[in-house]
Amino acid sequence: MAWKAFEYSVIPFKDPARRPYIKVTLATPQGRITVNGLIDSGGRRTIVEKGLASVLGINLRLCEKTGVSGIMGDGEGYMSHLDLTFTDFPSHGYSSDIIFAKMLSTELILGEDFFFKHFKVLFEGNETFKLNPIRRM
Repeated sequence: MAWKAFEYSVIPFKDPARRPYIKVTLATPQGRITVNGLIDSGGRRTIVEKGLASVLGINLRLCEKTGVSGIMGDGEGYMSHLDLTFTDFPSHGYSSDIIFAKMLSTELILGEDFFFKHFKVLFEGNETFKLNPIRRM
């Protein structure tokens, strides 16, 4: 598959800065939602906004607790598992371990533990980026 180009975008009312976002559908057998996922080359883990757990039918009280840390400081997270499908790459669906945690500026952080194992990413300055799915064997 060829590289697909994207422009950095702004998420109104959430994140006023232009950043590398991509549309992602998160799903469980109990629910699904499409969100903007921030491609974070400095993030190690895939983190989903804690408030989306109920939309997906996940009871956080039943999830294993874990610590999370990042630019906003330290906090508490909840381990879970989701299916992820990318709007611009509909034939490339994946299952991944994720962490639900309270986030202020985005609904989904796509970190190196998942996203960068499945996509080649080329950042071109601060305005555009390209993605190319890595073929699965």
